[in-house]
Formats: sequence, structure tokens, C-alpha cells
Amino acid sequence: SCARTGRADDSPRPFGSHGVASRSAAGAAMTPAATRPGSGNAWRPLAAGLAALVVDWAVFRRLDTGADALAKAHVAGFFAGLAAAAALLALTGREWRSLAPSRAGAIATAVLLALFLRGGLLASLVDVLAVPVAAAHLAAAALTLAALYAAWRWFAGPVPVGADPGEVRWDRFVAAVVVYAVALRFVYLGVPELLFEEAYYWNYAKHLDIGYLDHPLVVAWIIRGFDELLGNGEIAVRAGAFACWLVTAFFSWRLTRDVLGRAAASRALALVAVLPVFFFFGLFMSPDAPLAAAWSAALYLMHRIVVRDDRRAWLWLGVAIGLGMSSKYTIALLAAASVLFVAFDRTSRRWLARPEPYVAVAIALALFSPAIVWNWQQQWISFAFQSQDRLASRFAFSLPRFAANVVALLTPTGVVAAIAFAVHRREPAAGLTMPADADANAWLRSRVLLAWLTLAPLAVFAALSVARASKLNWTGPLWLGAIPFLALLVTPGREPAGVPRLVAWCRRAWPPTLAICLVAYGAALHWLGPGFPGAGYPKNVHLIGWRDFGRDVER
Repeated sequence: SCARTGRADDSPRPFGSHGVASRSAAGAAMTPAATRPGSGNAWRPLAAGLAALVVDWAVFRRLDTGADALAKAHVAGFFAGLAAAAALLALTGREWRSLAPSRAGAIATAVLLALFLRGGLLASLVDVLAVPVAAAHLAAAALTLAALYAAWRWFAGPVPVGADPGEVRWDRFVAAVVVYAVALRFVYLGVPELLFEEAYYWNYAKHLDIGYLDHPLVVAWIIRGFDELLGNGEIAVRAGAFACWLVTAFFSWRLTRDVLGRAAASRALALVAVLPVFFFFGLFMSPDAPLAAAWSAALYLMHRIVVRDDRRAWLWLGVAIGLGMSSKYTIALLAAASVLFVAFDRTSRRWLARPEPYVAVAIALALFSPAIVWNWQQQWISFAFQSQDRLASRFAFSLPRFAANVVALLTPTGVVAAIAFAVHRREPAAGLTMPADADANAWLRSRVLLAWLTLAPLAVFAALSVARASKLNWTGPLWLGAIPFLALLVTPGREPAGVPRLVAWCRRAWPPTLAICLVAYGAALHWLGPGFPGAGYPKNVHLIGWRDFGRDVER
């Protein structure tokens, strides 16, 4: 699948002067007429899949001699089956003769992604659902082959009449990235052991209250709800994070669709699925997961209010801010930025004479009232802990660390893309201008609003980093406001004439960035779950082994 989006030759400009033509030629080279979906030789990939399954099963059964051998048997069986399928296809067709050497990296990426996804599925079946190892391996192998076959048909399918082949293949690549990122999260939800922080919030859920020292109540109540539904285990702790990510993705898609249209919305969805900050918010449970969901909803609703003049959005904005405040106090920065925008924007100021904003404030306070009551009962200890106690900590100039944290959350490509948009947003040749069917005033107001709601909280965190230690997750949710504009650079290439080099670089860099992120996530989760043969766990990491230790203590 990755081969569909790679270069047709060794040119470093896959989206450059001949981007569409080269991708069309590459697609034709990778999909000979004799093996395209619907042709007479459709039996050959099915036969290759069956051969892979048989060889995989034989090798796995030979090597699976105990719990410690599961990873070795799984990896060896996978590659043995893959080799058998490749050999059968090479003997019965000409596909491998037409593969360019430059495709090796893309093919290797696709193979690794399939391996990591299968490892998570196998571990989930064995460790979470207690399926017998032999049956779990057979099911995981069969489902992986079915997924690979479906991906082949998806990428090799015919291009609709009149459509641009390059854009169609790019859209299929983006859709595949989203589906894989969601599937990878899902199959690994219950596999890695809990992080320290997750165990801490799980302990919240075992002692339900309307407030806690570090954070408000939402994270505890979400964990407790899924714990009652799914049982006491890792998957119950993390299911809430996955559900919150779905909410975050939905409102990010809706926001980008309103600002830029459906095509950009699908690419924004890929960013929310793959960028490190949102990938881990949607996998590991913490207050940041419901915070991000509430933040994305509040951004969408503020856009509806300011740009679409939707008065009903005020009521839902109160709900989003109230739930966000009950998740983590950080969303107060977004609320303050929203108030300042309405107060200083001439067009929006008229809302101050209407009842809707004040009803929204009342709704937010009502939803946040449990945390207020708990703090009142506890001498305002949580508010003090997150405000004056933080400010009273020792001096630490951490702006370099703050900048490094932003790079880690967005990837270097994401940071450069944000800079490229800020620098070249007014240049028509850059392709970062408003959509052809958009209203100029709405486009301008969307840009100003989202930039303000992103930069105002960012400035607060940057100022804090001048004198206090910066935390990795500080700026995580606020980047949701930049997602629509980053999506403008996740596009197929245009003609090179006049396109700024920084913009062209971002367009070239996004496909490998997305692929590298998915491979890195898959490898890390596979290492934490089933593991890799011969690759032990560092003894000073303390992420693995607590299940065994707990069983030893109980015994």
C-alpha cells in the first residue's frame, strides 16, 4: 500500500513537476493488467495467501514451545509465510520483474506494518480474550491476510472516470493511514501494561469522588464506567481514551470541513490519527484524553458562533467548557481566549448584549460545580496545587525543552508545516489560500479565530517555561486549532512554478512522516506487548513485568 504513494523513480520530488504523471505510471507499474482486481488471474493472490497461511501455521506450531517462544514463533511464521507467498507469485507471474528497486523501502514498510498489527491482534486474543494460542494465531494470520488482500484491492482499484489518478491514489493513501492508525490503537488497547500514570488514575476510579488533588473527576468516572462494562483490566482503563479520541477526531473533521471542505477534512483526520500528541492521547488514559475531546468540541463550536453566527452553539459550548474544566483545568486558557476574542472583535462583540453567552457560562459552571464543591470542602487544595504551588516551585529556564516538547508532539514536519503556513499563507502560488467556493470574509475570520485560540494559550505556556520546568503534554490539545491549516500542506503536489521551497518540502515530507510514525508506534507497541525475539527490555525502564510481580506478591 505504501508503494502507491512513493516515487516512481529516484527523483526527490514525488509531488513536484511531474507528480501526478509519475504516480499514475507507478500505479500502472505496480498493478500489471493480468493481476488487477477483476482480471482473470484473481485466483493467484488467493492461492498465494493460502500458501502463506499453511507455511505460517507450520512454522508457528514448530516454534511455539511455550509462553516465552510466542514472539519468536509469531515473527518467524509471518516472514516464512510471506516468503512462500512471494515465491509463488514470482513463479506464476511477472509482478516482481516490474517492481522498481526504489520501491523496496515502501514494500518493507508495508510488511512491518502488517507484522505489528498482527502481533497486537495475536496478543489481544491470547492475553485479553484468553483464546488458545493455536486458534489465536490462526485467526490473526487469516485476518492479516484478509486485510492485506483488501488493501491491495483498495489501492489497485480502478480510478473513477474523469478523476485525477494522482489525487485518487493520494486520498486512498490518506484513508489507509487513518484506518491503520485506528486499528493499531484498537488491537493494542489491552496489551501493554499500565503506565504509572494510568495506574494512578485507575486508583482514582476505585475510590470515586467528585474531586481529587491533581485533577477533577472526569478521568476517574470514565475509567470506572468502562471498568464496570468491560471488567477490571488494562483494556477497561484505556477504552475511555480511545472513545475520547473518536470524539476529538469527529470535531476536528467537522471543523476542518467547515473551514476548508471535505477533501482537507479527510487529511486533517489523518493528522489527528497519526501525530504523536493525538495518537498517545487516544491510547493511554489520562485527563488529557477527555480534555482533548472537550477542546476540539469547543473549537468547533466557537467557529460556529464567530463565523456561522450560530446562537445555539453557545449552549453546547458551555457543555464543552464545563466538561473540559471537569477533566483538566487547562481548558480555562481556551475559555479565556474565547472571551477575549468576543470582547475585542467588533463583529462578535454584539454577543455580549445577548443572553446566550451568559447561559453558556452558567452551564459550564454547573458542570464544573462538583470540583468547586470538593475544593471548598478541602480548603481549595486542588486549585492551589495547580496554580500557586506550581508557581512556587524552583526556578528553571526551560524554553529549549519547551520547544523540544513541541517538536516531539507534532514531529519536525508538523512544526515546519506550521511555520510554512505562517510565512506563506498570503502567497497564491503556495496553494494555502482559501478554497475556491469559500467566502472571503468567513475564510479570514476562520484564520484569525483559530490562530488566536492556538497562539494565546501557547504564549502562556511559553511564558511559564521561562521560569518553570516545561511539561511534555502542556501544549497538546491547543494544536487542534492548527490542524485545519496543517491539512492544507497534506496535499498532492502542484506544478513547481512559484511554489515556495518550504511548502514544497512539507508536501514531500508528509507521506514518509506519516509512514515513519506508524512504523514507530507499531514497533514500540509490539515491543511492549508480544516483544521481539532477542530484544529484551531495559531493566531501568520499569514499563514491563508488573503483572508477573503482582502474581508473585499474591502467591
